Amino acid sequence: LARRSIAVRAGEELDVELRPDRGMTAFGTVTAADGAPAEGVLIFGASRRWTTSPDLRHATVARTDAAGRYELAGLPEGACWLTFEGGRRGRLEEMLVAEDDLPVRLDVELATGTELAGRVVDEAGEGIAGCVVHAFAEGRGSSARTDADGAFLFPNCEADAYRVTVDERGVRVVAADVVPERGAVRLVAPESLRPRARMAGVAVDAAGAAQVVALRLEDLATGARVLVAVEDLGGGAFRSAPAPAGRYRVQLEAREHPGLLLDGDLVLAAGAVVDLGRQELPPVGTVELSFADAPATELQLRFADAAGRTLRRLRTTPRAGQPLALALAAGRSTLFVSGEGLRPERVDVVVVAGEIARHEVRLQPGLPRPLCFHRGDGATFGRLALTVRDAGGDLVFADELRPHAGGSCAFRARLCLAPGEYAFEAGAPSGGPRASGTFLVPASSSTRGPARSLSFPLR
Repeated sequence: LARRSIAVRAGEELDVELRPDRGMTAFGTVTAADGAPAEGVLIFGASRRWTTSPDLRHATVARTDAAGRYELAGLPEGACWLTFEGGRRGRLEEMLVAEDDLPVRLDVELATGTELAGRVVDEAGEGIAGCVVHAFAEGRGSSARTDADGAFLFPNCEADAYRVTVDERGVRVVAADVVPERGAVRLVAPESLRPRARMAGVAVDAAGAAQVVALRLEDLATGARVLVAVEDLGGGAFRSAPAPAGRYRVQLEAREHPGLLLDGDLVLAAGAVVDLGRQELPPVGTVELSFADAPATELQLRFADAAGRTLRRLRTTPRAGQPLALALAAGRSTLFVSGEGLRPERVDVVVVAGEIARHEVRLQPGLPRPLCFHRGDGATFGRLALTVRDAGGDLVFADELRPHAGGSCAFRARLCLAPGEYAFEAGAPSGGPRASGTFLVPASSSTRGPARSLSFPLR
């Protein structure tokens, strides 16, 4: 198998040489918790860890036989993640490291976790069928659909707090923070939050009519993100599916375009059809990123405009010698790169239409310094904007945090920084409680175990 990322400009002809690698082979036996062979377990092998269901286009797949045996050939050399998916029998993730071409034996035993079960009902207590329910914990998530009685089930959950959200016809209508071991969850979808508003408009680019494929909404009150389908009316015109009332930040998702973040906030009122007008999609260029001495860990990439608004966000695991090519709207933006155990890196990016902007990102290890923000009255809101600057005033971190599930900490930032003194500012983007101050990252710590969180009140 051979993969390689390339950037192609209009009118350019490239010769690309691909040298397939044999890859490594993993084999072994999978047993259930009672020691019996586990037949029919799906095994996915890939160079990255999948927090939800693996993408089959980028994974090697096998299934255990009646004796619980499996074999995966053609795995990426070096570090590789294996995911064993056994349904109610259990789910397991293992990292495999090989330094030669010899087959590697890996025997595993599945262990069942706690079940997260519940029902989605309306205000009269009647179950709502066909809702999409998502359960998220830190670094992982999964989805299920309610049955005819409105019931849903997530097997093999850990004992952490989960953020559970409910979608109906593609629109998020209710969310709750739950702990699996505390019994069944009852989620009530209020009638007032059901989809009742639509959007319409026209999108064009330099070639003429553009095709909008979806609208991405971010609720400014709760921080929830909603992906709304659209109907293509031809000539660049579009009309959205119903969406819930509220105040949103809106981004157009267009075919063969990285998307357009609309200026200002959009207010959707029940029963209204909001005209988004004529939207001109900016020309597109390419950003090619190479990561020097990057560890085999997942990175979070965020592109922001001059106002700090997120233009594009993605996760990726870099591979040695293979740059990452991304389409981005022409203009100036700032790239923020972070990863577990790594210092945040900031890169100023200038994209010219039809050209390739090449940047090398140097990642360095950092010292953990978790930050926790809370309110004395226990109230919370959808998002918390956090900026961190070093002693010289240079911006090292800027992002919007989502509510933290469980405990007294309303928002948490898991930062890894260089030793030194830092200043921070935190507050709701739309105004309200705020916090500011300084904190110190010592060069060394006399304590063992996880770094202690620094707690700051929001007033």
